[in-house]
Amino acid sequence: MRSGCKHLGKSHIMKKSLIRGVYVFLFRICLIFFIFGTGLYPHPCIGGEVEGGIIRHGGVVSPLKRARLSFKVSGVVRSIKEEGSHIKRGESVAAIDCDRYELLYENAKASYDSALISLENARHSRNKTERMMKESILAPIALKEAEFSVASSEAALRQAESRLEISLLDKENCSIAAPFSGVVVKDYVREGEYAGAGSPAIEIADVNDLELVVDLPVGDVARLSVGKRLGVYAGSSKEPVGYAEVRKIMPLLDAGSGLQQVRWRVYPDRQGSILAGEYIELERW
Repeated sequence: MRSGCKHLGKSHIMKKSLIRGVYVFLFRICLIFFIFGTGLYPHPCIGGEVEGGIIRHGGVVSPLKRARLSFKVSGVVRSIKEEGSHIKRGESVAAIDCDRYELLYENAKASYDSALISLENARHSRNKTERMMKESILAPIALKEAEFSVASSEAALRQAESRLEISLLDKENCSIAAPFSGVVVKDYVREGEYAGAGSPAIEIADVNDLELVVDLPVGDVARLSVGKRLGVYAGSSKEPVGYAEVRKIMPLLDAGSGLQQVRWRVYPDRQGSILAGEYIELERW
C-alpha cells in the first residue's frame, strides 16, 4: 500500500515538472516573438542596429559597376595597369605581345590582295571570251567555263576577306580597353606571364558609383518605393554623409529568411565621404 502511494506521488511530481517545463518553453517563445515583433531588437538575419528602440538598417557599400576583364586571344603579357591605378573609359589597361598576330594579319592581307587580283584576271578572261564568242572564234562552252572561273574567284575573295577581318580582330584584341572609368581592383596576371583567352586578367570597379543591398522584412519594404531617398550615416557621424535612393525592389522573398531584397544607389555629399567597402546606416523611415 505504501509502495503504491509512493509510486503515485512520484508520478504526480513528474507530471507537475513536465507541465512547468511546457509553460516555461511557451513563455520563452512568446518573449522571443514579442522582442523581434515589436522591433526592440533587430532580426538576426537583418543588417541593422538599435537606436532609441528602433532598428536602423544598414550594410556594406559596394561598387555598382565592377568587371573582370579578359583577353580574347592568348599571349604573353606585355603590360598591365597596377592595382589601385585610376583609369578612364577606353584606356588600355592590359596588353599582350602582338607580334604573332601582326604577322598573321600581314599574311591574311597578302592572301586577300592575291584573291582580288585573281578575280580581276578571271573577269578580264570572261570579257575576252565573250567578245571572241560573238565573233564566232570560240564555242559557247568557253564562255560558261570563263563564268565558272569568275564565280570561283569571287568565292575565294570572300574567304580571304573573312580571314583578313578575323586576323584584324585578333590584332586589335591584343589589348583590353576599360569599358568604364574607375580603379584597378585586382591583377590576375603579371608582366611576362602567359594569359589565356577568356581567363580573367584584370578587375576594375567604378568607386564613384556606389550601391547598397539590404535584406528587409516585408513590412519595412511596403513603406518604400523606387526613387525614395533616405539619408545615410557612416562611422560615428551624427549628420548624414549623403543619401541613398531606392533603385530596385526585388519582387521575391528569400526562401531561408523570408526577407525581401532592396537595392539602393548611394550618393556621397562630397568626394570620399563614403568609400566602397564601408558600412553605412540608412535613415529610419
